[in-house]
Formats: sequence, structure tokens, C-alpha cells
Amino acid sequence: MIQSASRNCRTWDATGYNERFGYVSRFGAGAVELAAVRAGEVVLDLGCGTGTLMQQFHVNGAVVSGIDGDPEMVRTARELLPELDIRVADGQSFTVPAPVDVVFSNAALHWMTRPSEVARCVVAALRPGGRFVAEMGGAGNVATIIEAVSAEGDARGVAVTSPWYFPTIAEHSAVLEAAGLRVCFMEHFSRPTPLAGPDGVTGWLRMFGDRLLDSFPSEERADVIAAAADRTRAFLHTPQGWIADYWRLRFVAEKPG
Repeated sequence: MIQSASRNCRTWDATGYNERFGYVSRFGAGAVELAAVRAGEVVLDLGCGTGTLMQQFHVNGAVVSGIDGDPEMVRTARELLPELDIRVADGQSFTVPAPVDVVFSNAALHWMTRPSEVARCVVAALRPGGRFVAEMGGAGNVATIIEAVSAEGDARGVAVTSPWYFPTIAEHSAVLEAAGLRVCFMEHFSRPTPLAGPDGVTGWLRMFGDRLLDSFPSEERADVIAAAADRTRAFLHTPQGWIADYWRLRFVAEKPG
């Protein structure tokens, strides 16, 4: 039984997430390949979301469990995979009943703003020789969107700070190594990401931007979203549609055996 949340910021619209932002899981394919999970290995999906990537591991014969900080995400994942152990738990304070071979995470770690605590939990969860494989937002991720909201805050006399942890290679390597992990591989790369639908950045902010918009009065947020999206148009809107300036950090780290 996994105890204690990874996306611990809000209640998510899991249906809308799957329908409009399914690219999050699709782009996780590179991290899945990097994890190279073998049949019979025990895997914990940290920040499992709606369970899409857990399903891939399960179908391929791994023994999989998952945790996520949002009850709605967990409910949706359980509907997809009712036979698996999927629980609401805090990615910054979770425990597992027995060591696992792999802790895997896709597009979740940047929501956990106490990365040293996450790393310590991962080390405790891994067996000696086990590996931590993840992809997350890296330095520069959605910088144009963050800057647009900050500029709108300046115009309205509101201070805006990023609610996410988007580290450089040096920053996150130091966190993992301080926790006792050995970094085997890490890359930081640009991945321009198409945003589904005509609303583009507006839809992205409605899904992911709650904490970025926290400083604004609730009655102003719709106007702020529209104005911030307009500020990004010259940079992110193309003839093919809206494309967000994603930067990703992907890594493998091992617990010494």
C-alpha cells in the first residue's frame, strides 16, 4: 500500500486533460523507452496522472503501481486500470511497502517544488541498483507564457512568480546526487509543442495556470488569461496553430547497489 500527492496544487479536470492535452502522455514515449522496463520488474509511476503510461508498463508485463496528488486523476486511472494499486499520495513525502526496481515519472516532477524531498523519497523507495527515470519541465519551459502573465501582472500592479520547478541540468543533478543517487544520463532539450484547438494558450492557462494566476483576483482571471494569450501571439501563434515553447529535462539516475 502506497501512503500519503504529487500534483498537489489543485483539482484537475481529468476528462479535459485526456481529451485536450493527451500529448503529455504521447510525448512521454521517450522517457518510457529510456526506462527500458522489463517484464517482471516492479515499477512505481510517480505522478501517474490518468494512468496512460502505467498501462503501457502493465501490458508489457511489469508489476506497476501509481501515485498522484489529485483525486480526480487517480479516479480516472483506477477506471482505466482497476486491477492496479493506484493511490492519492504526496510525491514529496510518499512511502512504499517494499522496494521497487524503477521509479518512473513523466511531466509531474516540475509540480513538486521541494525536489530534495522528492529525491529522498525516491531513494527510500528504490532497491539497491534500482533506477529513477523521468522527464519533466526544464529551465526555460513555457517561458513566453510565464513572461506574458508576469507582464500582465506588472500592468495591473500584481506580483507574479512561477509556481513550477524548472531546473537546469546542474541544478537537478545536484539535487539527485545530494540524495544519494548516481546520475547516469541527463539531457535538456527544446520541444516546441502544438496546443490543441483554436484557443491555444488560453486553453493551456485554463488547464495548467491556476497557481500562476493565484495572485490575481478571481474576477479578473479570465481577462488576464485573454490578455496574456494575446501577448504571446506574436511568438507562439503560427500558420499551423499555437505552439508552446516547451523545454524538457530527461534523466536516468541509479541508487548504488
